Amino acid sequence: MDADVVVLGPGSLFTSILPNLMIHNLGDAVLKTKAEVIYIVNIMTQKGETEGFTDADHVRVLERHLGKKFVDTVLVNIEPVPANYLDRDRYVEISTPVQSDYASLRSMGCRVISSDFLELRDGGVFHDGRKVATEILNLALQVGSQRRG
Repeated sequence: MDADVVVLGPGSLFTSILPNLMIHNLGDAVLKTKAEVIYIVNIMTQKGETEGFTDADHVRVLERHLGKKFVDTVLVNIEPVPANYLDRDRYVEISTPVQSDYASLRSMGCRVISSDFLELRDGGVFHDGRKVATEILNLALQVGSQRRG
């Protein structure tokens, strides 16, 4: 409970992130923490799971399942995925890029950090780990100094 930030994602919303938050002690800790809760929105939707979801829809699902608002900051990729780049034989569960709904995120009280977090490799679409880590570290330093200041 002493953390400056808690990071959720990226990952499958319904099969990776949400199940972990449904573990009573973990979900309860995320709701009670004074840390900045950061949600990293997937770059692509997943067939049968988040097709048609916006970034705000992801946050709504998380908060609806835990029963209250807890996501403080959302990291959103803004770099377009090149048409026909994705190897659909290899990445069959991937659908389309997640669309942004900044107005809804802001109305939900979320700080939105949008940047080029895209990494293309091996016919797949991923988050650039260095860019995401840099952003998280910057937020942790910012939040940590505010808590101590």
